[in-house]
Amino acid sequence: MIRGNLERMKQPVEECLTWDIGDLSRAGVFRAPFGTACSCVWKDTTEREILTVNFSLGGSPVASYLQVNYRQGNLESSSLVSCTIDLTLEACHFGGAKHVFKCPGEGGGVPCGQRIMKLYLVHGRWLCRTCGNLTYLTRQKHDSRVDALARSPVDLLATLRSPDPRKQLLAVRAFAFSQRRVLKPREKHAVEG
Repeated sequence: MIRGNLERMKQPVEECLTWDIGDLSRAGVFRAPFGTACSCVWKDTTEREILTVNFSLGGSPVASYLQVNYRQGNLESSSLVSCTIDLTLEACHFGGAKHVFKCPGEGGGVPCGQRIMKLYLVHGRWLCRTCGNLTYLTRQKHDSRVDALARSPVDLLATLRSPDPRKQLLAVRAFAFSQRRVLKPREKHAVEG
C-alpha cells in the first residue's frame, strides 16, 4: 500500500513535454552535418507554442552530443537555459545502430547516463523517468486489490456476498477485469481465424 501512495505522489509522464530521439532521427538530424542549427517546437491543443528548443549536433560520429538552448518560464521572466545532452550509438537487433540519449540527470551526485529513447522536461531540465521521479498515469490508476480478487475465485465470491457495498463494487470490478482477460484471446482468434 505504501508503494501505491508513492506512485500517486509522482508526476505522470503524460503531464510532461517529451523529447523522443526517434522524432529527431526521422527529421534527419543525424544525417545533417555537425553544427547544423536545428529546433523542436512543442504546441498545445490550440496550436499555441509552449516551448522551442534550439540545438545542434556536436562531437564526432562516435561520441556525439546535443548542444541545447531554450527559454524557461513565462515571457516576462524567462531565463535562457543551456545544456549538453550526450548521445551514444546502440546496436539494432537486425544490424546497424541507432542514436539514444544518455540521461543528463544526477542521482546522489553521480551522473545517471541511462541510455533512453525519451527525455521529459521536469522542472526545467530534460531527464529520464527515473531521474524525473515520473510514473505513468495508468500505473497510478491501477488497483492491486482487483488483481488479487481476479486471481482468487473463492475470495471474489466472498467479497461479492459481503454486506459492504464498497467491497461488492470492488468485486464487480474484479469480475469484469477477469472476464475481459478471458474474452480477449477469443476475440483475437476470431479476427485472425
